Amino acid sequence: MKSILILIASLALLGLSACDKDSADRASGIRDSSSQMSYSDVTVEQAAGLINSEPDIVVLDVRTPAEFAAGHIEGAINVDFMSHDFERLLAQLDSGKRYVMHCKSGGRSTRALSKMRAAGFDQVSHMVGGFDGWEDAGKSVYRPETKPNDAS
Repeated sequence: MKSILILIASLALLGLSACDKDSADRASGIRDSSSQMSYSDVTVEQAAGLINSEPDIVVLDVRTPAEFAAGHIEGAINVDFMSHDFERLLAQLDSGKRYVMHCKSGGRSTRALSKMRAAGFDQVSHMVGGFDGWEDAGKSVYRPETKPNDAS
């Protein structure tokens, strides 16, 4: 009887450790070999590192056009999550590329992840803290030059 209890306890511990590894893999963005999908939350510093080290990475800004025009990460593309045709605009992007996605603070971009999965995007890093976090960290922001008002 004692050996059966030891066997059951051993199997339970083995099962728990497998669950812990799967959870850790998902949290760190490790790919699931069956789906070949990689989604991860990244810090502003990690996002900056990806942007600087991977020349083909796409920075996807899902804020409104007005927010984007006021300042954005240089080279970013803007697809407004709040737009009625967000899914159609998303479908025009290359789902095979790697993306770093953000919004203002993380709410819209978190919701956009499910739409990206549904559209077949397989490599998305979600920047936690969003553009606010990027600015707060003192990272470079592109702001189009404003034209002086014509007072004449």
